Amino acid sequence: MTEVTPAVSDGHRAPKSPAKSPAISFEFFPPKTEEMERNLWETIKRLAPLAPSFVSVTYGAGGSTRERTHSTIARILAETDLLPAAHLTCCSPT
Repeated sequence: MTEVTPAVSDGHRAPKSPAKSPAISFEFFPPKTEEMERNLWETIKRLAPLAPSFVSVTYGAGGSTRERTHSTIARILAETDLLPAAHLTCCSPT
């Protein structure tokens, strides 16, 4: 791939800025069964080397997955170097 450096008005080229890696994150859903939990942890182990900025764990609308979300985040904190965040789903009663 060829990198293009834009020219500035005086005819000189602008200095190259350092290449930035994209920030990535992953969102996980708390497992509902033991098999899903095994799959989640295999997935976490495979994705962790990509060094995401953070990982989120969905917290279902109305708190439907509250306990599973909390336990998943606690385990991520205890067993990995990943930075977890609870993904809160907000909705307005109508």
